[in-house]
Amino acid sequence: MGRRAIAVMCMVGIVVGVAACSSSPMVEDTPESSAPTSSTPVSVLPPTTTSTSVPTTAGRPEACTALAPALLIEQLQPGDGGNWPAERQRVITDAAANAVAYEAAARVAPAGLVDPLGVLIVHARFIGDAVSASSSLAGARAAIAAVPNPVEVTTATATVEGWQRTTCR
Repeated sequence: MGRRAIAVMCMVGIVVGVAACSSSPMVEDTPESSAPTSSTPVSVLPPTTTSTSVPTTAGRPEACTALAPALLIEQLQPGDGGNWPAERQRVITDAAANAVAYEAAARVAPAGLVDPLGVLIVHARFIGDAVSASSSLAGARAAIAAVPNPVEVTTATATVEGWQRTTCR
């Protein structure tokens, strides 16, 4: 079993455990509903090294390894597969796994990636919360479309994905 499969299984286990402990009731979608407005404070840890070098493992930046299991932001959008409960759970799980991967990467990333990774952590949680609070595909899509900072998310995504393309070969 590869590292990525193990990492994904661990993240799914964490998400399922957290979901099982959650006691918040389901929120019904209404035409008046909007995207979640509460934001959980995010603590993005600074790089763990005091030098200007980026931590590496076997010549590869550790941030690359941390980001490897993360899906592209576009993949966190709910699809129309005909089974809303299963798709809803997939997006919630994937969004939580992305947040964990971004947090791990932020701990070892070069200084220029820490803030964009912080934006992506918040955005992944936003998507998970929006989908979790939606009882329908249409409601989830509407909630996600109401992202409060689309330009910031787009810029952060481009920064992180551009760094990955040039660095994580």
